Amino acid sequence: MKEEKELEEAARALTESEERYRDLFERTSDLIFTVSPEGRVLYANLAVRHTLGYGQEELLATPFFDLLSLSCREAAMEYFRRTAAGGKSGEQELVFRTRGGGEVITEGCCHLKEKEGKPLYLQGIFRDVTKHRELEKRFFQAQKMEAIGRLAGGIAHDFNNILSAIEGYSTLILKNMPETDPARPDIEEIRKAEQRGAALTKQLMTFSRRTTSNKKAVNLNELTRDLEKMAKRLLGDNVALEVAASPDLKPVQANPGQLEQVLMNLLVNARDAMPGGGRIKVNIANADLTKTAPRCPSPAEPGQEFILISVADSGSGMSADTLNRLFEPFFTTKPKGKGTGLGLSTVYSIVKQHNGWIDVQSEEGKGSVFNIYLPRAAAEAPGVTNPPEAVRNLRGNGEKVLVVEDDEALRKLTARILKENGYAPTEAGTAAEASGIFSVKDSGFSVVFADIMLGDRNGTELIDEFKKTAPKTAFVFTSGFLDDMNELELIKTRGCRFIQKPYSIESVLKTFKELLAPEKTS
Repeated sequence: MKEEKELEEAARALTESEERYRDLFERTSDLIFTVSPEGRVLYANLAVRHTLGYGQEELLATPFFDLLSLSCREAAMEYFRRTAAGGKSGEQELVFRTRGGGEVITEGCCHLKEKEGKPLYLQGIFRDVTKHRELEKRFFQAQKMEAIGRLAGGIAHDFNNILSAIEGYSTLILKNMPETDPARPDIEEIRKAEQRGAALTKQLMTFSRRTTSNKKAVNLNELTRDLEKMAKRLLGDNVALEVAASPDLKPVQANPGQLEQVLMNLLVNARDAMPGGGRIKVNIANADLTKTAPRCPSPAEPGQEFILISVADSGSGMSADTLNRLFEPFFTTKPKGKGTGLGLSTVYSIVKQHNGWIDVQSEEGKGSVFNIYLPRAAAEAPGVTNPPEAVRNLRGNGEKVLVVEDDEALRKLTARILKENGYAPTEAGTAAEASGIFSVKDSGFSVVFADIMLGDRNGTELIDEFKKTAPKTAFVFTSGFLDDMNELELIKTRGCRFIQKPYSIESVLKTFKELLAPEKTS
């Protein structure tokens, strides 16, 4: 009796032990399975079944390697052969295919179970690392985009120096050229080309996220007319673009460069949804939302009057799942290498920064409509001024200006322009040279006009140095690319001015006049 009782207790303890281990195997989040040396699935725990979407019986009837993605199948077979032969297993990555056609990336290892020197099965313990790998990809993608952004900004800086010289010299020629001169239209075309180049660098800087966020009243009719010409070249001959805007359209308070980016991103997205060609309709109109609650990030600010920008395409449309993830950074339905997944997330970010919102309507096979609502501006958009007329009233009165610029051509041009307009310029190619000149003539300079990105120092470092001996000297800084937007805040808080390259003659002269004789330009 005693022996029988002991046997019963031992059997019960064994059963309880097996149940505990089985419960542990079933409840763990790790994917645990056993595979025969021939590649048949012998056991798969709940995590395997739940992750892949198969039942136990389906798994037992499926060859193990058929559950794997083709991308890793050959490497996995070699790994299992090596482990079954008693070799060192080590860590291995397996990519499983789910019932729904998706992929699950896992990491883990297999161990060989033997009996009397013969292999019985391989036991695998793997962990789902799909989300981790996705985060890694996004991180590396973000790093890459940051590097590209810095490269774009550097190119924009150098290119803006060139454009400033083209703008300045063409303006000087036009200033002294009779209206009837046959060469005048050619010079005007050069100036227009410079303005197109400036628009391109502005896009580079917007992409690199280094543009200033200054907003002003923008006339969307003018903006879309300029953008329409560029968009038609971008979209191709198989895409028909229709643009309609209300003639009484009210202005919006916005950054023009960022609005251009919003429209371009939406047009490119619409084009990509129609690989075989189609039609894109852009409609811009005033929108009165007195009967609808606005969905602004700051709803107390804008009132009830908005501008509606609608972009509709005749493309493939989107599923409900795609719509739910549409504005996620790095989310894209485009083939690998065809998109970053940042275009629409950038649109969303810019619209939100402008205190607006986006509605999207789409069905598979029926195209998509993006409706953007932006608050109206309190003031009317400024009209176009005639630059040559503005220059006539902005002459200096012999004030001394220290021009600090490491681009020799631009430095000489700026000095010439200032001299021809009543100023007494002195040139410096480096911060060190500027310090040497200022220390000798520290009582004479009314304005220091300096590039921020100098070869030897940052131009803003000159403020404290020069202010010690000449506290009344005004500072005007310029740059084709601000790598650190905190610098712009520093410039503003120190009472200095900033002019974006490429700059025009009139913008420089007007800024100087405002600093030196504010009562005359008010």
